[in-house]
Amino acid sequence: MKIQLVSDTHNRTHDLKISKDVDLVIHAGDLSNGIDDLYNQTRILSQLCDEANVDYLYVLGNHDYWSLGYPRPYEDAYDAVYDKTKLLTKDTGPKVINGYTFVGATLWTNTNLSIIERYINDFNYIYDENYDLISLDLMNKWFEEDWKYIESFRNKPNTFIVTHFPPSESLCSEQYKGNVLNPYFLNDLDLKGFENWFLGHTHHTMNTIDNGCNLYLNAYGYVSRNGTKENLMYNDNYIIEV
Repeated sequence: MKIQLVSDTHNRTHDLKISKDVDLVIHAGDLSNGIDDLYNQTRILSQLCDEANVDYLYVLGNHDYWSLGYPRPYEDAYDAVYDKTKLLTKDTGPKVINGYTFVGATLWTNTNLSIIERYINDFNYIYDENYDLISLDLMNKWFEEDWKYIESFRNKPNTFIVTHFPPSESLCSEQYKGNVLNPYFLNDLDLKGFENWFLGHTHHTMNTIDNGCNLYLNAYGYVSRNGTKENLMYNDNYIIEV
């Protein structure tokens, strides 16, 4: 089975080059820059994959929940997508394709580093059910819910995990090593019993192994006004064969 991995297109989903030689495309989140853009970005992903005659799955990233006051971060984002049957969450459950099980969630972060709320924009743009901006405690709660769901698939054969937030500190790029905000961007989880994990969030491209788990990252990242790509390592044809 051949899988093409992308993530973090941030409203530039139209720039994706979908291979016709793969069985599945996985988008590991941050298709949009907010719930208002999410329908259109997921529709474009669907159209591109339909034109290539390739199936696809995706998870939501933190930016996909950004809003100007939606009171239900999960439900409102779920309702906004173009095709919920392709969405991987703890609520929509796993999908089985070609005999492989795909399990996905945003995952979020479990750090208790208080400065995160001051420096990360999620805490200025994502609201809770009371129309209040979310707290780090609430994000930690979302993490625990997603992690409990994912953990239930530990040691399951032919199972692939897809999250937006990374599960391992080994995915830190050289330029950010030692950054005080890293605990928000990189979780430090026990990956024993997981075989393959697809992810996004850190705007980087790499693959590595942590405790026997193969980790794959290929984030498109931001593009400047003059057309310069943030992630110069992004691979239009990043394909994993399993």
